[in-house]
Amino acid sequence: MNKDTQPYAFRRHLRRCKYFGRGGRDVRLDKCQCPFHVEGKHHGLRVRQALNTRSRRLAERRLTALLRKLDEQRQLEEQTDEATSLNPRDPRTLPWAAERFLKSHGAINPDGGYHGDIERSSFRKYQTKLNLLSSFCDREGISELVDVNLDVLEDYRGSRHVEPVTWKVELQALRTFFGYCVSHKWITVNPAREMKSPRNIKPNEVVPYTLHEEGEILAACDRIGGTKYKRSMAVYERLRARGMVLLLRHTALRISDVCTLPSGDTQNRPSADT
Repeated sequence: MNKDTQPYAFRRHLRRCKYFGRGGRDVRLDKCQCPFHVEGKHHGLRVRQALNTRSRRLAERRLTALLRKLDEQRQLEEQTDEATSLNPRDPRTLPWAAERFLKSHGAINPDGGYHGDIERSSFRKYQTKLNLLSSFCDREGISELVDVNLDVLEDYRGSRHVEPVTWKVELQALRTFFGYCVSHKWITVNPAREMKSPRNIKPNEVVPYTLHEEGEILAACDRIGGTKYKRSMAVYERLRARGMVLLLRHTALRISDVCTLPSGDTQNRPSADT
């Protein structure tokens, strides 16, 4: 194969395939069902990986998505290099570092969509925690990243009126962020790692729902999918949700156990009174 060609999808023949060996890549793609791989160079970057599919159509879509992602990363690196060259001596600020950290994991599209290497829920968690820390430092007149030390984080902890369980999750997010900053040599130590994590955390007190709250939960089951959807599957989802709520109300099962209970065939689906 010419290693200077653009990345392209090909079947990587397995040993049990009759086309395995020299010349296998020249065989027509419809001759076997071996998995697809991609290889080539994209803007000087060597691309070589599995596409995790045996479908030609899906392989082409994944190759296109991969090249688009590489273009986005290349554009982001060029913008970062340009910004660094224009201000080589500017101090690293906390908001700037937080923005770089978030961009390294994902981004929110203008249309509200999300793309990234982590789940959207994790991205939002990091975004929320860093916004809270940045707001606190802004009120305290702290802007440079190197000024965020253990004393600042202790004062920040004192301003957060949250339960130990919540703070433990927040502290872990801060440790991940400052670890990212250390790896980029913007700071020398991770101040969040110097803070002790809460121990011997007692579980929250179990407070049962009131009858009024139970009624609201059951009423919400009838609004799943929106009332405008009249398809049979939407109706089934509402009935199933109602049945799950009533089952949880009268049993000690965990929610994960209830979700995995078999619902039977379509003729034995739960009614609203089950």
